[in-house]
Amino acid sequence: MKRHLLLPILMLLMSATVGLAQQTLSGTVTDPSGEALIGASILIKGTSTGTVTDLDGSFSISVSSDDVLVVSYTGYETTEVPVNNQTSIAITLAESSETLSEVVVTGYSSERKADIVGSVGVVNTEDALTTPSANVAQQLQGRAAGVTVSGDGAPGEGAKVRIRGFTSFGNSNPLYIIDGVPTKDPGSVNPADIASMQVLKDATAASIYGARAAQGVIIITTKGGKAGKINVSYDGFYGATQVPERSYLDMVNTEQYLDYLQRSRPSNFIHPVFGQMTNPSIPDRIVTSPGFRGGVSANDPRADLALYDISDFGAPYQIMETSPGTNWFDEISQNGPIQQHQVNVSGGTESATYSASFNFFDQEGAIKFTDYRRYALRLNTSFKATDWLTIGENLQVIQERNRGNRRRGEGGAWGWAYRYVPYIPVYDLGGGFAGNAVGESGNADNPIAYLSRTADNNNRQWRLFGNTFAEIQPFEGLSIRSSFGADFSNFYNENYTYRTYENSENTGITAYGTNNNNNLTWTWTNTATYSKTINDVHSLKLLAGTEAIKFQGYGFGVTTNTFDFEDPNFINLNTDQFPTPNAYAYAPTEERLFSVFGRIDYQLNNKYIFNATVRRDGTSKIAQDVRFGTFPAFGLGWRISEEPFLQGLDWLDDLKLRGGWGQMGSIDNV
Repeated sequence: MKRHLLLPILMLLMSATVGLAQQTLSGTVTDPSGEALIGASILIKGTSTGTVTDLDGSFSISVSSDDVLVVSYTGYETTEVPVNNQTSIAITLAESSETLSEVVVTGYSSERKADIVGSVGVVNTEDALTTPSANVAQQLQGRAAGVTVSGDGAPGEGAKVRIRGFTSFGNSNPLYIIDGVPTKDPGSVNPADIASMQVLKDATAASIYGARAAQGVIIITTKGGKAGKINVSYDGFYGATQVPERSYLDMVNTEQYLDYLQRSRPSNFIHPVFGQMTNPSIPDRIVTSPGFRGGVSANDPRADLALYDISDFGAPYQIMETSPGTNWFDEISQNGPIQQHQVNVSGGTESATYSASFNFFDQEGAIKFTDYRRYALRLNTSFKATDWLTIGENLQVIQERNRGNRRRGEGGAWGWAYRYVPYIPVYDLGGGFAGNAVGESGNADNPIAYLSRTADNNNRQWRLFGNTFAEIQPFEGLSIRSSFGADFSNFYNENYTYRTYENSENTGITAYGTNNNNNLTWTWTNTATYSKTINDVHSLKLLAGTEAIKFQGYGFGVTTNTFDFEDPNFINLNTDQFPTPNAYAYAPTEERLFSVFGRIDYQLNNKYIFNATVRRDGTSKIAQDVRFGTFPAFGLGWRISEEPFLQGLDWLDDLKLRGGWGQMGSIDNV
């Protein structure tokens, strides 16, 4: 059984940043009056690495001298601060000039920011795009209070988004609404196409989505066209990702490992590489063969390269040069190039607008032999057919592929890197993969061999996402809208398992597996909205609607083994020597959700705000006698800044006291 010395195992997340000489920067973030800003976001520009301020407005972060900090806080201007070798810094954020009359989407309708009673976070999408990422969820990090984001940094990989912590023993992912179409998977949507993003965090704001809203709701609207001349633009970037060295574990070298053995093993213990512990030594070579396994000098006949032969996987003869200490984290890591190119075309007239884009995103992983590539095409159009009828569509077509092994934890390359002994090199003297078959070296895999042999694993997906809509306005104040959305995806995966020769526990056969899955979710939403303002005193908005959702999924897969060659171009379902391949199918799945909902918003004198929401959901996922649930909510707000006794205060833009209560549910998929 392998024994090794390492510091306490701490798996750190991989950050997309280029590592330079690091220093610790401490500081504070305050408003113009000197008050501490609690929870202000501090990010290193161009990365997802950052922190937030504590109860005193203080923070501490590891940076490089040429880094730039991006400091943001809701209601204040985002500020960029160069590090410039500073070790302490005081940052003052100016109040945002953003108008309170800005209209944001909050669920089947929109409202002024000043009128919002529930907890709604508005994400600055321009700031979010400063962090290169293939995934919109990753770009939420540090952009909204109460929202935490974590991920493993793999190219194209999604992120775990938690709104106000964990709210379920099962799935705690939020619900995403993209152009009115609900989904649990925003991963393949191109972040560069996003025009606005809102986070509904409490029941007052999110209960309009009922049985799927317990983990919060993120509403995303993609870019649309504007009347005017045609506008053509190009956006692109090129950079690199790297695992910062501060994420590496501090590992022992070969001499230190031998010292550990001497301290931990009895003096009569004989190690196959170092010899007896009373007088051990570090050999020049390590030989593994059917007749001998151990350390030898460079001129030992058993180290003659003429004997080297790994053609017989069952009985290889390997000769390795003893490593003074292989840094396996360095070996598996690289500067992974990342690039994005996007072309946008938009324009239109008073009666018709359009916006189209094509996006190419390519990223090689910070871990070798991994990459991700995406092509995305988007088309949004809107046509005003008559004075009372508007029709349009929002369509996205995405093709993506990721390659290599994406496993994390104990059974992945990062886990092997801290388990592997330091005296084994990456390659043997014949160019093959070096390994631990010598004995007393553990049962981990050579991390580079592991990554190389899984480099041909690939996952491909086609996704069609969008909706068509029609909206009529029979008279002033009333708007009736019908929208039909679809989310279709086709997944195709291939996985290869190759024979090994260098390990203490080898894989004896080559195997191949493939599977294909198809999922379709359609959503039909109908709403009627009526708005009325009376004498600038009373403001009323009524919303009523229905929504029907249906999910269908099916798939199949095949696994087989035993091939004549180790070439992925040869390996397929027709070239195996296994007489009975294993075929399996994913049983067709069908799930439904039907909902009715309503909402009322009322304001008096632009000071007193009331809203109430109710939604009733019925789902096929629950037994018939309990499949219906009702989700009510209400909110109250008092805009104190509109009271006469607070008029004339130049430093006060808006002061509002608000509260609410509500219920939400939690079901997956539909």
